[in-house]
Amino acid sequence: MKCVIPGLNVKIFGRTVHSLSKIGDELYFEPMQQGLAIRTVNSTRSAYAYILFAPSFFSNYDDGSSLLNSNGSDAEEEDIMRCKVNMKSILTVFKSLSSIEKSVERCKISLNNKDSRLVFQLYCKHGIVKTHNLAFIECETLQAVFSKDLTPNKLTAHPKLLCDAVVNFQNNQEEVTLIAKPDKISLKNYVEDEVDPKKVVLTEMHLNPKEFDTCQLGVDAEITFCLKELRAILGLADVISLPLNIHFERAGRPVVISIDSDVTFEANFVLATLADVDTSSSQSRSAHTSKNLHDDEFEDDFEEMICNDPTVDQMTSMKNTSSNMKTSKSLAPTVDHNSPTPSPSDQSGSPVIPFQNLDEEDDLIPGTPPSKKFKSMVFGFSQSSTQYESSQQAGTVLAVDTDEDD
Repeated sequence: MKCVIPGLNVKIFGRTVHSLSKIGDELYFEPMQQGLAIRTVNSTRSAYAYILFAPSFFSNYDDGSSLLNSNGSDAEEEDIMRCKVNMKSILTVFKSLSSIEKSVERCKISLNNKDSRLVFQLYCKHGIVKTHNLAFIECETLQAVFSKDLTPNKLTAHPKLLCDAVVNFQNNQEEVTLIAKPDKISLKNYVEDEVDPKKVVLTEMHLNPKEFDTCQLGVDAEITFCLKELRAILGLADVISLPLNIHFERAGRPVVISIDSDVTFEANFVLATLADVDTSSSQSRSAHTSKNLHDDEFEDDFEEMICNDPTVDQMTSMKNTSSNMKTSKSLAPTVDHNSPTPSPSDQSGSPVIPFQNLDEEDDLIPGTPPSKKFKSMVFGFSQSSTQYESSQQAGTVLAVDTDEDD
């Protein structure tokens, strides 16, 4: 893969890297025939960014497929080199955007497969060339499955309108709520249940639907998402001066913010929204009531399952062996940190992105206030779950405890 960014577009590429650094800790590079794609995802997998630079964005672009064809093999999608680099290391390349805008004439990006290095060469004035060799790791495609065209609500606005609204919120504000109604569009800071309302600063902005370039509302909606990622998106959109499209549905479903009005640049940001706590609480209470009504049936099924489980005999013998001990040891539960694998889908028609809960909700005691819970979007690669195997290994006893000395 080799590509050359002209001087006018180097600032845009550098600003894109700075904005994505506020979302994720790693940057994924994937050269394609459609252009160079860069992606990132945050640590909680609740925010995903996908930027595609078309071949016309570069003065020279080669995705590497021509080299594979010259070797006598047909270039397939899985043969293209994909890699990821640490976000801090790539920030050193575009550390000062003002200096880059004044001095850099072009930027060359290439892959050195032999040394596993992603090479950035900045050609500056007076013949100065700055070379950065960044270590990379080969990886699979990081992809989130979403469909922004199927959402009933769409807002299109110039980034300055949203920047002027967001600047009114405090810097330590974490979440913001977007309320969409036919007569007005509102933004307010999200505040959890507070005993003393006087201790909290409440900020709410009302915008007229006529201030938006497009205001298409199919249903009334009130969604809450992270303000940090929104500020990063607005920072990028403000530099390139392109309108933002906000696609959303309801609470608990993702909101997609896209920039697609330029033929050389396309950006899609998928943000998780806060689930409707009222709906979650009512579902939990109904599940709790149903569980109490059918305890007898579940108990019979559980006893039958235990009798047919071959591991019960082993656990029973372990218990009898150590029955004369004064203290007993308990095994810590095994937690599987592998994210589930999304099924591959075509880019033309993708289903709505799947979700998973960050934590399994325990039985809700009546009167307990509902906890704030974001929905986590499913990203990742082809990984097989090893939760059952890990739990079996954790339960294996290598040597039983000896009897206590008399």
